[in-house]
Amino acid sequence: MQRYFVSKKNDKFILTDLDLHHIKDVMRIKSNGEIICVYDNKSYLCTITYNNSAYDIKILNECDNDVELSKDVILYQAVIKNEKFDLVVQKACELGVKEIVPTIFERSVVKVDNKNIENKLNRYNKIIKEACEQSHRQLLANIRPFINLKDIKEDDDTLKIMAYENNNDKHSLKNVLSKIDNYKKIAIVIGPEGGFTIDEVNYLLSIGFISVSLGKRILRSETASIALLAIIASYLEG
Repeated sequence: MQRYFVSKKNDKFILTDLDLHHIKDVMRIKSNGEIICVYDNKSYLCTITYNNSAYDIKILNECDNDVELSKDVILYQAVIKNEKFDLVVQKACELGVKEIVPTIFERSVVKVDNKNIENKLNRYNKIIKEACEQSHRQLLANIRPFINLKDIKEDDDTLKIMAYENNNDKHSLKNVLSKIDNYKKIAIVIGPEGGFTIDEVNYLLSIGFISVSLGKRILRSETASIALLAIIASYLEG
């Protein structure tokens, strides 16, 4: 059944114009047809009826749909080429991430043009909405503004992980995740195509990030993000 994140006005669920078009013209859901509406982290089975250009949504019942991860996961993803970053945003949402932070590294191949940032964030938000609806999420992931690596700050209640293949002091991911119950959140940092500089590694270590290995092979930035998020989601869900 089709699922849509909605807003609320005068105690009525409100669809975006694009979602209404999708319901009527793409999915061709007839009047009195059923849809799932997601509002305030809850899902509702609803009927939609049409009256010319207007519509009305009626709640039938609340759905039991607890699909969110038990810990908030924040992804500091290096800025990479557009189609690859889009892929990370989509798959991160499907895997349960709470927040995505586009992060600029010294060796980032893609240079951020301030003129295009708003357009990029709008595109990411569209991908997030579609991915969260497709994967039956109860909440929309959040995309934060672009930051530089040294603007990363996380509280002590956060388990901080960075995927870094060249550190001799790297830890077993399994052992790091075994401590997860001691923390409220998980933050992960994934570097760019050109990798971390030593200064960046030392900075992350100095603010409490733990270096982990994702295996014997060197992964692309987008692969590392998806792999690590999948492992964390699997661990949290048993």
